Amino acid sequence: MTIYDLLIVDHNKVKQLYREMLIHSGKEQEDLFNQIKTEVLLHAHAEEEIFYKHLQKRDSLDSQIEHSYSEHQEVENQLEEITSKISSGEEWLGIAKEMMQNLSHHIEEEENKLFPEARKIIDKNEEKELGDQFRLQKNKLADKG
Repeated sequence: MTIYDLLIVDHNKVKQLYREMLIHSGKEQEDLFNQIKTEVLLHAHAEEEIFYKHLQKRDSLDSQIEHSYSEHQEVENQLEEITSKISSGEEWLGIAKEMMQNLSHHIEEEENKLFPEARKIIDKNEEKELGDQFRLQKNKLADKG
């Protein structure tokens, strides 16, 4: 699979987990949020390490990559805020909805703007190689826990 295929699979998985989270309550809802958090963090860190760093070598995408980094940071901050509210028993779903709106915006920008630009500068062999590196990086991060 190419880097794009793997990133889109992750995007779709998080969106599906979020939809499931909204139809549950209590412990099941919290467990689904924790799955979302894990998926988002593994994805974001591996994407930054493999895909973004590769694209940063190309000046033409600098501003898009910087923007993507800042969106990742915003979502990570929201994930931490939600985690602290869950542990203290406070209402957290409103923040989760806002976080998912931010994440959906990020996904849309990435898939509709960044990917087409990246495809112009990354050849087919690199797409597969980056996909392999991304998968390995995610596994390495998951193993670290």
